[in-house]
Amino acid sequence: MNQNKYNHDKKLIALVVLASSLLLVGLFYSIYVGIIIPSSRHGESLGLAKMDVQQYDLIVDDGFELVIQNCTSCHSAKIIVNNRADREGWLTTIRWMQQTQKLWNLGENEYAILNYLAKNYGPEKKGRRAQLSDIEWYELEEGN
Repeated sequence: MNQNKYNHDKKLIALVVLASSLLLVGLFYSIYVGIIIPSSRHGESLGLAKMDVQQYDLIVDDGFELVIQNCTSCHSAKIIVNNRADREGWLTTIRWMQQTQKLWNLGENEYAILNYLAKNYGPEKKGRRAQLSDIEWYELEEGN
């Protein structure tokens, strides 16, 4: 009977070790797929350029790829398109993201990124809308 109990315990231990191993492999695979692969691709375009251009009307110009690589890895390109600033304003935004949002040091890419943003997403000089023309105006009559 002790031999039977010993064999049963041995099989149970082997089963627990196998289940634990599978669990660890699954955990490491999840970390690899969810964290390591995406972070190792930082600096590659990942095909985002084509998707973002179509989806968000981004302007393709010098510095475009750097903006995709450094900006859209954390937030949508829509944030760039919806904001406007001069070079100083974009620099202030970058510094704020570095101080509060863990944006990395852009190094030598910062100059090209700022040039792209200031040129393509600078302040728009909008005044009043253009005067209406070719309109048939009519007088409003007072009601009864």
